Amino acid sequence: MIETKKHRTIVYNYYNYLKECHYGKENGVKREVLAGIFHVSLNAQKEILREINESETLPKIVSTSNSIYMCRTKEECKQAAFNEFKSGLTRLKKGKKMLKKIDMNGQMKMQLGKYYKEAIECFEEDSNE
Repeated sequence: MIETKKHRTIVYNYYNYLKECHYGKENGVKREVLAGIFHVSLNAQKEILREINESETLPKIVSTSNSIYMCRTKEECKQAAFNEFKSGLTRLKKGKKMLKKIDMNGQMKMQLGKYYKEAIECFEEDSNE
C-alpha cells in the first residue's frame, strides 16, 4: 500500500522543525519567532499548529500556550490539553456575556426622582424580521 500525504508540506515542515529544535518545554519558542522562521502570519501559524494537534497521522502534540514546543512527556501533553480546555471555557464565558449584552437591548433603566431614565439601544433592528 502506498502512503499518501495527508497534510500540506508546511505542516510537515513545522512538525519536523519543532521535533528537531523545540522538543520539550524547556526548548519552547515564542510564536512570533516561529512565524518569522517560516515567513507565515500568526493566523496561518495557528491553523498549522491546529492541524498538527488534530492530525490522526502525526503522533506528537504541540503545546501552544505560553511558548510553542513539541511535547516530550505525558505530563507536558496533559498540560497542553488542559490549557486548551481552559481556553475554551474562557471563550464560552465571553460568549455568554455577549449574549447577555444583546438581551439588554431596548430595556430601560429608571431612577425615581429628577426624571432620569436611560435607554439601552445599541443595535439596529434587522430588516429581515
